[in-house]
Amino acid sequence: MLAASAIHLAVAADGSLWVGGTQNIRRSIGGAPLSDGYIAKLDPAGHVIREIEVARNRDNTIADIAVLPSGDAVIVGREDDASWLARISGDGEIVWEKTFGAGKIASVTVLNDLIAVVAFEAVDGHPVGAAVRVALWRFETEGRLLDRQLVREEPAQNPSSAWLMKVVSGRGDLYAATAWTEPWSKPPSAKPLSVARITPKGQINWQKDVPDTVVPGRLGPMPCPRTVVAPLDGGLITFCVAAEGTNLFLSRAGNGPNHP
Repeated sequence: MLAASAIHLAVAADGSLWVGGTQNIRRSIGGAPLSDGYIAKLDPAGHVIREIEVARNRDNTIADIAVLPSGDAVIVGREDDASWLARISGDGEIVWEKTFGAGKIASVTVLNDLIAVVAFEAVDGHPVGAAVRVALWRFETEGRLLDRQLVREEPAQNPSSAWLMKVVSGRGDLYAATAWTEPWSKPPSAKPLSVARITPKGQINWQKDVPDTVVPGRLGPMPCPRTVVAPLDGGLITFCVAAEGTNLFLSRAGNGPNHP
């Protein structure tokens, strides 16, 4: 029986599955948030063959999972106030782990022998946790950091308001999609979905905002709560799923986002 919060899924080349999530969400005696990471490996028939619990009496959460060509899993999430990245062997051992950036939401993908993470980093000159920006970190499969760069210039005023952060690989490149709310602005506002196509070496080929992805919400404007990113040859399809229905946007290099 998988943990109820094992909601992130990645498929290995041999058909086995890796799932990851967060469990035992609670508070310490002093009121600090605590949680445990949960990872499981399933065979192609769906039988659980490995389970790993990361219980360190800290705030360990898993936000996304990907699989390396070797079959090992890569998970990203948070450990307390930092982003947390780890490689998990097929035997369920943590091969290596890193902390970096700001501990909010994050996403990970694999492109050949490259591990790419999109996460928040603190803005210099601001109090801790007061403002963050979206950045891309590129790692080798053995854990060495290659570089980092900003993906979205404007800061998020309140890191806890982040709504969407996703990086995927396809057509030989990386695609990053981000959006969030600004509930404390006057009046409350939201940053629309922004999508970027990035080469394996970290160069941004193109980047576009999709204004129609901001929708009305009970507490003010908000980005679409669920978004699917699908790379195409020379472009990107984004499905923006909201209460009003599903919108489909097509972005191509040299053109603005089209809304069929």
